[in-house]
Amino acid sequence: MPKISKKTIEYGIAILLTTGIWLAIDNFLPATSYTVGVVTGTAYEETAQELYNRKRIKLYKDSRQSLHELSTGKVDAVILDRHVGLNIIKEKGYHNLKMAGKILNRKNIGIAFSRKDKALRQQIDRVLKEIINSDSYAGISNKYFGRNIHKGLEYSITYPEESPATDDSWNRRKRAGQLIFVMDGEAPFCYYNDQNVLTGFDVEIAQTVCSRLGVKFVPVPLTWEGIAAGLKAGHFDGVLGDMIITQQEEIDFSNPYYITGAQLFTTSDSLITGPETLEKPLFSLPAIKRPGELFDFNL
Repeated sequence: MPKISKKTIEYGIAILLTTGIWLAIDNFLPATSYTVGVVTGTAYEETAQELYNRKRIKLYKDSRQSLHELSTGKVDAVILDRHVGLNIIKEKGYHNLKMAGKILNRKNIGIAFSRKDKALRQQIDRVLKEIINSDSYAGISNKYFGRNIHKGLEYSITYPEESPATDDSWNRRKRAGQLIFVMDGEAPFCYYNDQNVLTGFDVEIAQTVCSRLGVKFVPVPLTWEGIAAGLKAGHFDGVLGDMIITQQEEIDFSNPYYITGAQLFTTSDSLITGPETLEKPLFSLPAIKRPGELFDFNL
């Protein structure tokens, strides 16, 4: 029987120990130890369940609580509405938090109009385009979200192939000297401040639109009759307030003036770069060969 050297035995023991350690780690560590927070009872909880049903999800009562715990390291990421998250981060000064990856479940938000008011809608689309590409939009956006929410996003045209309108809907509003907008929503889009003054992102966008068109801005609450009936009856001219652009029978929409949806938030030093990161193991273990494959003991 050939003699085995002391050095060969030492190498074999080292490899056996190393292999055992890695196998123990591989057996006891989960595929990922990331914990994702989400507000319970929201559409974003469903998004989290659909995307990360095999991951750990921690439920919260509200968005503020979830971002507070993210900022203090209680969870690794949070999914919530993009602009609600940006507003809370700005308001609370969470400089250690950031968005990670693209918008999930993208929603284009526009202004709703009666279908018969095509000329009015086209006129407002023209002004919206000017505003979005101006310092005015960036200023309003920074005020509520701490950044230009238009930057880096591709805005679509709601009706790209339509012909110029021939109805008198815009001329009638111009002669009246005012535009009546239903303002429906909550902070930071539409709310009353401490001075009981109506304000918010949507409110300031509507005010800027009216200012550029040279008409008075008249905000009103949503009535019991609803959006479609109120627009058709001419009780108001347009509706702002998380109006997702969809196909409707009697309602048309402006081009989007902002885009939102579910957004993944993480800490600034996180290794999470987007939803795809959560699909990968947190630890990558090297493949360990058996000692006999590495060394020939000549037994």
